[in-house]
Amino acid sequence: MATGPRERQAPRDLVDRYRNPLPLGFPKWLNVFDKRDLLSYLAAPIFGLPARDFEVNSGEPFPFSHSAYWVQDAMWREIAGFVR
Repeated sequence: MATGPRERQAPRDLVDRYRNPLPLGFPKWLNVFDKRDLLSYLAAPIFGLPARDFEVNSGEPFPFSHSAYWVQDAMWREIAGFVR
């Protein structure tokens, strides 16, 4: 059975193998992702802190979803709060 974009996840063994590879002191990171963007991913399960994932739902199909972040008001609000 084919997996849709909502079910896409990194294989558990890869997540466990590469969890927290970032060096201490790595700056906090806001990772914006859209489940319809095949190039986006959840960073926090792989990198742990300091990555924080924020989901945007552009409603656009891939590949348009990859650049649709920039017109999402929710993304800009999240970025504004993140940098404060």
